[in-house]
Amino acid sequence: MQFPATWPHCFSHGDCSNACIGTLLQAGGIAEPVVLLFERVSFSLVRAQNGNAGLSIDAGDDDLAMRIERSTGLTLQVAQPAVFHEFRDAVEAVLRSGVPVGVTVDHYSYPQSPFHRSRHLPHKLVLCPAELPRRHFAYLDPYPDFRQRGVWAEDELRCLCDSEWLAESRLEMVYFRPSRLTFDADAYLRASWRSAVESNVLRMLSSGDHGRAGVEAISALAAEIEDTYRRIDDSELGLRGAFPVEAPLEVGRSREGHALWLARVGRLLGRDELLQQAQAFERIAVTWRNVRAVQIYLDKLEQSEIATTREFAVKLLKRVPSQLRSIATAEAFALRAVANEA
Repeated sequence: MQFPATWPHCFSHGDCSNACIGTLLQAGGIAEPVVLLFERVSFSLVRAQNGNAGLSIDAGDDDLAMRIERSTGLTLQVAQPAVFHEFRDAVEAVLRSGVPVGVTVDHYSYPQSPFHRSRHLPHKLVLCPAELPRRHFAYLDPYPDFRQRGVWAEDELRCLCDSEWLAESRLEMVYFRPSRLTFDADAYLRASWRSAVESNVLRMLSSGDHGRAGVEAISALAAEIEDTYRRIDDSELGLRGAFPVEAPLEVGRSREGHALWLARVGRLLGRDELLQQAQAFERIAVTWRNVRAVQIYLDKLEQSEIATTREFAVKLLKRVPSQLRSIATAEAFALRAVANEA
């Protein structure tokens, strides 16, 4: 059994949640999900239960569903059945109507993930309508680093979606109720781009919240990692888990998405200055990806490799704080430049 060759939608931008929702929007008739998904992107410092620090992405999700419905007529439906068989039946019913469904899987059980059999983390992807035998599901992973597609049997779906480690995302399903409205992306951007820029600048450059938001959060994360390394002997670095940040840093992918949004605005308005700052955010995203690559590299190290790779791993780790500080400086410069153009 194969994934349907005729399925046309795959939105490969942003983090896994952006890619999932963007693909659902495309299936709902929205040709440019970038316009809706990446107008507001900011970060805040958070702490996981194990004490590790990280950055949380705020893409304005609190009112995203409302903005989408108001602008496009598409209504986001969220359901979370109590047991797997109810989840399976509900998913099948939506798929039979020709509508794709977003679900959450556990990285630990997902063979295509770099964290397969190493870390329990939630990951969003899409189940697509397809002519398959009963209790089989065509899946599409539009996340830029994966871009996987295939077919799962019921037991595979159960293993991936019914994991206790998924907590509040366990057996969650999302989809859009279709709309007859036509979305005018140009008109939407003309009406909203200035307020979006002002919101981004305010969130990212504000000195409030005790240095735990925006650019200050990036600098605070750098300082925390540096302090951790000062307290750990070099002989302990390079081991799996030595990277003191919980979960992958997906902010680079979100920054790429915001760069796409800003470039779209620049082209629409004929503003070369906005196009230049979009390129600046793209360069920032490259540094974010380099930081994330360190974590993935460490997480994939086998115990037998530690002795021969320790020195290299230590060098990579000790570069991370300076990389984060360069990101914070570049973010502040680019944000102020965009604010001047608004």
